[in-house]
Parts: sequence; structure tokens; C-alpha cells
Amino acid sequence: MQETLTVVRLLHEGKSWETIQKAVMEDDLFEQSNRTTRKNSFREIRRRLKNIPEAWWAEMLDASLDNKKIMNYLIVLQDNRLIREFMLEVVREKMLTLQQGVTRQDVRGFMERKRLESEEVRGWTESTIVRTSRNLLMMAVSAGVLEKSGDEHRITPPYISENIRNLLLKHHMRPLLLAVLDRSEA
Repeated sequence: MQETLTVVRLLHEGKSWETIQKAVMEDDLFEQSNRTTRKNSFREIRRRLKNIPEAWWAEMLDASLDNKKIMNYLIVLQDNRLIREFMLEVVREKMLTLQQGVTRQDVRGFMERKRLESEEVRGWTESTIVRTSRNLLMMAVSAGVLEKSGDEHRITPPYISENIRNLLLKHHMRPLLLAVLDRSEA
């Protein structure tokens, strides 16, 4: 999240993508020792940020820490179909049916359904499925949407500020509100 916030701050200050990329690659702006990691991180952040309105930048910089986390997660959801579908098909469905948490079996079932639906996922190795399942949960925990509780992950719908909610609605991104369990959109 910190790397995304750094890029957002620089963009908001009027820096160009080229200037930021130079700072990442040559000045180690992200403080990542591996050049390939820096390159990949910058490429991912750039792709994700190009998919959101510039109006987000100021809002993200001014938001509380919890809202910064959720906005970062929203950016990821906007960009990544698998993560978005996990939130809608597993976590949101559990919440709507008044279930308290998500288990490893729930995530495993989701991944098995995706294997049937997607040729790409069908080609993944078992270790990729396990790693992806773990990452789906870890990202939701980092965003504050899930909380680790024993063998399951308790659903914790986050507070989303009115400003962020309005920004999403203004830019026709209501499905993202649904994906992060916004209670006013239930």
C-alpha cells in the first residue's frame, strides 16, 4: 500500500509517470533492493492507477489510515477480476446469508469453481491454487474486510466514508462498494 500512496502523492503533485518511474528505478523510491521487483511493482501500480479517476488521488491522500487501506483494496478490486469475484461470490454471499466468517474450505470451493469456469485457472498448479487462496485471504485481512479468528476469517465490513462512497457512485463503480461489503449497499 505504501508504494501506491507514494505514487499517488507524486502524481497529485504533478509529477509525470516517467519522472516517477525514474525515481523508482534509479533512486530506489520504493526501497526494494531487487531491480526486477521495483520494475514489476511500478508496472502493477501504474496499471491499477490508470484504471481509476484522478479525483481519487486527493481523496486517498486525505483519507484516514483505514480508508486508505480500503481505497487501495478498491484499486486492486477494480483491476483484478479474481479478487473481485472472491469478494462478491464468497465473502459478500456469506455476509448476506448472515454467516460470520470465511473458512479455508470456502476459499478452496471458490478456487475449484474458478478452475471449472476459467481455462487459465484450470492450468494452475496445486501450489499456485494454494498460494492464491492464501493471498486472497491475506489481502482482505490487510484491507480490514476480514479478520483472522482461529481457523476462519471473521467478516468485518469496513466503514467507508461518505466521500469515498460518493466518488465510487459518481464514477459508476457501485459493484466495488458491493465487493467491499458496504452495508448501505446490501
